[in-house]
Formats: sequence, structure tokens, C-alpha cells
Amino acid sequence: MHLPVVGIARLTNPNFYNLVHCFVYFHGADKSAIDSLYFPAEERQKEEQSRLNEAFQEKKLAFESYEKKREYLARKKHNIQRDKSMSFGSDRLGNLVKKIKQNSKHVLFDENVYRDFKRRLSPPEHTLNQGVVIKFDNKQLSLTNSENVKGKIKGVAGCGKTSILAQRAINASQRHNSTVLLLTFNITLKNYIRDKISDIQGNRDFSIPPLSA
Repeated sequence: MHLPVVGIARLTNPNFYNLVHCFVYFHGADKSAIDSLYFPAEERQKEEQSRLNEAFQEKKLAFESYEKKREYLARKKHNIQRDKSMSFGSDRLGNLVKKIKQNSKHVLFDENVYRDFKRRLSPPEHTLNQGVVIKFDNKQLSLTNSENVKGKIKGVAGCGKTSILAQRAINASQRHNSTVLLLTFNITLKNYIRDKISDIQGNRDFSIPPLSA
């Protein structure tokens, strides 16, 4: 779905799915913590299997129904074991690195697949633009000055009002050496202003106190 080159190639060669290997890293957890995470699911599966076997042995269940349920539980067990096998804690980080290195080369990973992966894994435009200095004209630049006055800025869409507000908030924070409160009328604009401030500063620092909407 997300990598057309791989999706189309799989139609003629199912092994193309082997290009991608999934691992989950639980930072700060060890093997015992991960075992504890999967333990309830494993126990429920065992209990269901035990009840199913008892029902069949006591002839409370027809063979067709038993087989259908047994196959379902077998798939469930396989999925739990699969998920558990791809889960790694901090104490097994070396094992995870080793597995990744073992899978680092694949005969089907050609130039076309590489370019498709690279294009889709490249950072989005807003990330590439982080830290780019906004060029204000003289009138806009004067409006970015932090002053102890009341004022109102009007302008058409796209004229730079949000960028001016973001730069003014940064200047105010520097002038007072403290946090600045910005109020807006919806969460979409709140997030947009926050991202604009981070872009001007050259980062997306989510430790910044949230803007109030």
C-alpha cells in the first residue's frame, strides 16, 4: 500500500515482503518486563486451549467445530509468539543490532526499491525548513518588536501574520527572560503557531510549555 514498487513486485514474487523486518524496542525495559507484558495473553490462550480440549474429550463439541476453534487458537498462539520474538528490551539491544546487521543485505533490494524507500523516508518539507530565517520586510519587522503597547494587525491570508506573531513571541520571551502566553481561538491554529515558533528557533522542541487556546 505505502511502497508501490514493493507491492507491485510482490505480485510476481511473494518474497518481496521479506525486504521488511519488524522489531519493537522497549526503552528502559528488560526481558523480564517484556515477558510479563505477554504473560497474560499467553495464559489466556493456554486456558482457552485447555477448555477446548476438555469439551472435545467430553464429547460436548463436534469434530468440525473443534478443528475450527483449534486452528483459530493455533493462529492466536503463533501471533503472540511472533510479536514476543520481535520485542527487545534494553538488556537485549546487542541482540537486536545483530539481527538488523544480519538482515542488512537482500538480493531483491535493488536501485528502484532503494529510491522508493528513500523518497518516502525523507523528512517532510516542514522538517527541512526548520531553522530557516524568515525574511521580513521593514513594515513586518517593525511589527515583530516586543513593546508594552496594545495593537491590532490586519492582513490578507498568507501575508505573514502568523510568522510575525511567532517572531514577536520569541522577542518578547527574550526581552522579559520568561515564558510568553499566546491565546488563540482553536487548537489547529495553536499547533500551527507553535510549529512556526519552533521553525524560527531551528527545532521542534516539544518540551516548550503548551500554548493556551
